[in-house]
Amino acid sequence: MSIKFIHAADLHIDSPMKGLAEKDEKIAQKVREATRTAFKNLVDFAIDEKVAFIVVAGDVFDGKWDDASTGRWTGEQFARLHEHNVDVFIVYGNHDGKNKILKNMRTAVFPGEGENLFVFPSDKPEVIDREYDGERVAIIGQSYSDEVCSVDLTENFPEPRPNSFNIGVLHTGLDGAKTYAPTTATNLENFGYDYWALGHQHSREILKDSPQCWIAYSGVLQTRHVNESDNQDGRPGKGFFLVEIEDGRRVGTPEFYPCDVFRWGRVTIDLEELDESSPETLTDSFVNLFLKEIQTFVDTTDGRGAAVRVKFVGRSSLYSRLTGLKSDKNDAPLRDLLSQSLSSINAPVWIESFDASEVAPPIPDDFWEEGAFKEIRDLVLKENKKLKEPPKRPLKAGESPLPALSGLTSKLIKHRDALRGEDGDDGFDLLDPQKLEEWNLKALDVLADAFEREKDKLT
Repeated sequence: MSIKFIHAADLHIDSPMKGLAEKDEKIAQKVREATRTAFKNLVDFAIDEKVAFIVVAGDVFDGKWDDASTGRWTGEQFARLHEHNVDVFIVYGNHDGKNKILKNMRTAVFPGEGENLFVFPSDKPEVIDREYDGERVAIIGQSYSDEVCSVDLTENFPEPRPNSFNIGVLHTGLDGAKTYAPTTATNLENFGYDYWALGHQHSREILKDSPQCWIAYSGVLQTRHVNESDNQDGRPGKGFFLVEIEDGRRVGTPEFYPCDVFRWGRVTIDLEELDESSPETLTDSFVNLFLKEIQTFVDTTDGRGAAVRVKFVGRSSLYSRLTGLKSDKNDAPLRDLLSQSLSSINAPVWIESFDASEVAPPIPDDFWEEGAFKEIRDLVLKENKKLKEPPKRPLKAGESPLPALSGLTSKLIKHRDALRGEDGDDGFDLLDPQKLEEWNLKALDVLADAFEREKDKLT
């Protein structure tokens, strides 16, 4: 008969999400409760699926508690697991190490501690042997004693227990993480344990997948900001791994189960998709494009709420209005219009921020047709034509095919080589005629942009 256990980490219960919560009080409450709800979802799953035990690889909390309710609420969830005979094995991580309450406790902190809930000590690793429905399991771990752990905690981890499924529990930044129990995946694999449940990295990642050994980060349970949204395995969502054991061996590949409440994402909207031939309908077209791109992201969240960072790019006659989206003093009506339009989306959506830094004004069709601008363009086009012609004589080493650049080329090459190293090869060739032609045309765009932006400020 097989048994199942959950590998989770980085619960960060009651972690603040200020970047979003401060913008709207209606959103704030849901955001404040998100880490609790995610953990409750895990507890509900464990009870419903009758898992044998849960392994938590560090950072149960986010540091200090703003009030005692954080500890009380967490204790209530552990009590529920106790009532349903689900064991819990915890190592404290660096954020737990900041918590003075946890550090100063001389007795059990949570209900069931010592019965169904076990916190590994911080002074040395401990092995806890258990048997569930005939399956023998050894769980090995060590907690942080402080927010900094500069030693490899595995140095004192024991050899695997014979005739048991061995699970190492470690909160580590792995290679290069000098203050977070540094070690290597190769070192972990060499222990001969069947499973390494890792915590600390908030991005889900599988480091070793073989019948003999599985090493993985389960990732954070609930993202707190947009930079936590990605996972190394490329799949969306945050949650935990469900692992099955039978006859002392892992059965198949651990399954990932999401338990997050809402998801963060980045949405880039290319304004050059807009048909600007009709100024009367431009705003409607813009809103429709905005909603289409937001809906595309929301469709990946499985009905959860979505917190979105929106970036606009491209040329648009909406340039002036979009550059004011970040400021209450500028285009509040456009910002309000976009926010109100979200009611048509089939899930709760909140805008974390707008970014219009890469929006450019349109360049008029006749911009280059007269005066100094025409002279500049004609000169550039003339130079580009010369680049396509064979040189009248062989070029010397470091000599540019453009006469106007010949005096600067050697200095530019030295500067480039200093940046990349003389042996570097990054395709950055200052003498490539095709590249020079491309750069000349881009220079025209930069000049036109600069003049149009300045003109926009004056009108």
